[in-house]
Amino acid sequence: MSVTNNYLEMQIVNQVQIAKSFKNNCEVATKKDDGKTSKEEHKLLKKINKAADDYIIALNKLLK
Repeated sequence: MSVTNNYLEMQIVNQVQIAKSFKNNCEVATKKDDGKTSKEEHKLLKKINKAADDYIIALNKLLK
């Protein structure tokens, strides 16, 4: 499926960038309290990254 509406395509591209930014912001947030990422935070980051990556992949498929 290919997006033929340029405005819709821009929204999808925007969401991909937001998801990438979200991943980065979550990583930074884990270091805000004590300067390092704990084991629990690391486990949660892995799950967040996986979910965000899956979302990005699904969105990118719509652009092809």
